[in-house]
Amino acid sequence: MIINFYLSQLDNNKGLLWFLTAFVGVFGTLLFSIIIKENRLLEYLGRNSLIILCIHGPVYRIIVKLVSLPIGLNTDTVRKNLFLTAIVIIMTFAVCAFANTIVFRYFPWMLGTKRRN
Repeated sequence: MIINFYLSQLDNNKGLLWFLTAFVGVFGTLLFSIIIKENRLLEYLGRNSLIILCIHGPVYRIIVKLVSLPIGLNTDTVRKNLFLTAIVIIMTFAVCAFANTIVFRYFPWMLGTKRRN
């Protein structure tokens, strides 16, 4: 993964180096997935990625604004601060997880499944 990051910084948008960077990235991701084997958080994200993908953008923007208002900072400052960004990510994940539960429970047709009793 470190080699892939280094190669991607070389402005290699064509030729053999581009293919080498892609191959190293795929290989690094494969090795990483073999090393971690099972991870409940990643499995949850994988199973529920459709809902998360659909709603995380607007939820993230709203939460950034809500975090910036009480502390009197603009949204760009919130996005650049590591601690505040971590808080925003955790809150966004919590809202997306809650929305996912609501969709699975009450609107399963949105995902092409039937309601379970």
